[in-house]
Amino acid sequence: METVMIDNASNRGGAGVPSLSGQDDAGGAGSSKTASEPNQNTALSTTATGLAPTVRRVLQQPAVKRSMPAISVLLAVLLFVIFGSMLNSTGYRSISNGMSEPDRQASYDALLASQYKVRINPASGMIEVPDGSYQQAKLFLASQGLPRSAIAGGYSALNENASMTQSQFMEQVQYNNAMELELAKTISQIDSIESARVHIAVNKQSVFVRERMPSKASVVVKPYFGRVVTQPQVQSIIHLVSSSVPYMSTTDVTVVDNYGILLSSDSSDDSLGTQKNIDFERRMEAELSGRIVDLIMPVLGEGNVKSIVNVDVDFTETESTFEEFDRSGTGPKTRSEVLSNDEVIGQAAAGIPGGVSNIAPDAPELEATGAAAGAGAGLETTQRTQTTRNYELDKAVRYVKEQPGRVLGLTAAIMLNESALRDLVLIKLRQAAGTTSNSTPLEGRLAPDSAGDVNATSVGLEEFSEQQINEQMDIEIERFRGLVIRALPFDDVRGDSINIAAAPFYIDAPIEIITPWWEQEGIVEWGKHGFTVIAFLFLLLLVVRPIMAFYMPKPSVDDLAVLAEKMKDGELTPAELEALEKGETLEEIKAKLKPKKSSISADMLDTANTYDDKVALIRLLVAEDSGRVANVLKKMIKPA
Repeated sequence: METVMIDNASNRGGAGVPSLSGQDDAGGAGSSKTASEPNQNTALSTTATGLAPTVRRVLQQPAVKRSMPAISVLLAVLLFVIFGSMLNSTGYRSISNGMSEPDRQASYDALLASQYKVRINPASGMIEVPDGSYQQAKLFLASQGLPRSAIAGGYSALNENASMTQSQFMEQVQYNNAMELELAKTISQIDSIESARVHIAVNKQSVFVRERMPSKASVVVKPYFGRVVTQPQVQSIIHLVSSSVPYMSTTDVTVVDNYGILLSSDSSDDSLGTQKNIDFERRMEAELSGRIVDLIMPVLGEGNVKSIVNVDVDFTETESTFEEFDRSGTGPKTRSEVLSNDEVIGQAAAGIPGGVSNIAPDAPELEATGAAAGAGAGLETTQRTQTTRNYELDKAVRYVKEQPGRVLGLTAAIMLNESALRDLVLIKLRQAAGTTSNSTPLEGRLAPDSAGDVNATSVGLEEFSEQQINEQMDIEIERFRGLVIRALPFDDVRGDSINIAAAPFYIDAPIEIITPWWEQEGIVEWGKHGFTVIAFLFLLLLVVRPIMAFYMPKPSVDDLAVLAEKMKDGELTPAELEALEKGETLEEIKAKLKPKKSSISADMLDTANTYDDKVALIRLLVAEDSGRVANVLKKMIKPA
């Protein structure tokens, strides 16, 4: 059988007059291209070396060409998934910084038990949680009391570092380090202290007591945010450290906070006593103010009472000693009596010499015997008599020491919300008028105003005058004042005073944090999804579509042959359907829709003997039904 190759390059769709040549560009395109590929590959292999020719040869394989569209689609989907996961990936943040290994394990178990999304970083070993739940996880761990020990080491580490070849100096250094860590752990147990560091300087002691040097210590404390370290806590830290280190007194301990402020400078007893007095006054004022609020708040409601109490306290210590006699009053009024009598006989002359006042009057002359006169000359006699009478029937000695903290004066200022007080007055006036039941709650007694809010002042104003309301408000204020006087240690003699006033409370409008629309969580999430979809569409249009257009086979004679097999005799082709126009007459449509029949009979095929006749006959067949001719050629060149 003679094989004839048809050149259908000029009319791929079957229209026009076919031409006959020795090459086939339409139906035999696949075979000619396949035949030319070995020569081209051989030329590439002989002229180029390296990886590029190899990749090019692989891409030129028919199987690779046929699967390239599917590969491109799979790569596009894979890139889309990777891009979407990267765009919507959740960031993680470490939550176990500074934790010891036991605390880290306990924190990990607690987070897993509470259904937190937690993971362990394989590179650092830290516990990580998503950024969105980081603060919530921290609060949860704090509620669980974690971490329990933020400082590792201590006396337990001495056994790990023990060695027979270790020097005495290194042993002392390790011991001091362990003592510092243990003290830091103990100080960190105080509720207001987040962390602490201790430095101890221990001198080598001598066997002579006079040459011994005291040890010294420095403590750095870091309180929690918003907390302060009080002087009593500083004193407790000083005594704790000085009691834990040998040969260390309280004056050799220095306490500093994380801002470098010296906390142990005001640690004397006088300043400590002053701070105690101030704290005592504050506690007393807070207690008395709380009494006032607890007394009035159930009547006016929460937040409608404000009170400030000022107490003047005397912290002077007074000691007195009293002696009391005859407390029953039965004895004489005189407690003790002393009688004294002095008498002098024969007193010698005295006074100023030559003074007239010292000249005695002339005495009568008496004659006496010689012996008597010698004996009485110059004799002087002194007599003294003393009598003591005590009437102390009973005696009592009393020692009185007054303790400090005596209240010298008290003043209180109370502010009531005028709106709440006015509501209370209206309710009482309505109760007095018999228009409101006492068992009805406040919200049930009040009607909403024009804005829809419940306001007692907007109801019943036509029933009671403003003067009545103000008078009743003054009565309520005086009633509150009487209750407060009985609730506080009030004393008119001391000059205490209590003032109550009513004024409208100003309520700050709630602060509304306006987030820009592009930062809102919903917008951000939808923006991520939209950006992902747009990126995927761009990937399809700019990458996948050109690849598929390049590798997908173009319409050829094979496709036309398949279409011809599907088209039965008498049916219209798509080109003929398009040829039908609107407005045509019935005769024109019938002429176009005339059933197609082959004009070449079997006799014409049998009588064609010469080569030219066969060529002419094949041209007629191609012109009439190119699809069937292409199908025949396809079967002829199909490999066995």
